[in-house]
Amino acid sequence: MLSEADKVRVGSLTTTDLEIGDHNKTPLANHVAEYIADLKTRGVNADRIKTSETRLNAACNGCGFRWLRDLKAETSADLQDADLDRIANQRATDVASW
Repeated sequence: MLSEADKVRVGSLTTTDLEIGDHNKTPLANHVAEYIADLKTRGVNADRIKTSETRLNAACNGCGFRWLRDLKAETSADLQDADLDRIANQRATDVASW
């Protein structure tokens, strides 16, 4: 079996492929958190940040996305804005009842 270095050398794998592979080792929740942190750093409106965070987390949790490799267009296409709001509201109710 060829090593990653050999695959890059023969052209069947690029360094970009390797970098993307590294992102696959990070839980999706961490990617969302990093994105939200970036929005805050750039001074994006607080309401937009909160909405983005709520909807991204609701979509990930509602669809069962845990890793980048879990993202599939056919799954997320079934989840409409109303569903995102419903999921987010249910999660807020669940958290409040703890």
